[in-house]
Amino acid sequence: MKNHTFVAFGASGKNDEISFEEPGISLTQALARTGGLLDNRADPSGVFVFRMERRSALAGDVVGSSESQLVPVIYRIDLRDPGNYFLARSFKMHDQDIMYVANAPIADLQKFLNVVFSVAYPVVNSINAFK
Repeated sequence: MKNHTFVAFGASGKNDEISFEEPGISLTQALARTGGLLDNRADPSGVFVFRMERRSALAGDVVGSSESQLVPVIYRIDLRDPGNYFLARSFKMHDQDIMYVANAPIADLQKFLNVVFSVAYPVVNSINAFK
């Protein structure tokens, strides 16, 4: 039995290359292996899987002029919709997939405020110390 891997990035509990066994694991299992979505950082509507798919597996026209048999495909799932958990349970991860969990919009503001406060707090303390 060959081991497969996927890579997890973003606002999941673990950013790493994760091994799994054949025949594969579901997206919900993949999320569980990464520690799930970080409550204070993740956007549950922004869970993405990046995959190279066989052109023949796709319906309709494929964007791009490449004649390659493999084309890049991005799958997105919105976990704010409870019904999509059933979809995530049936979505199988493939070898070499990339799973990305987007940051919540407020996470960028929080990072900015942390920088501002980390600079401002020592200055305010110094001013108060010399009063």
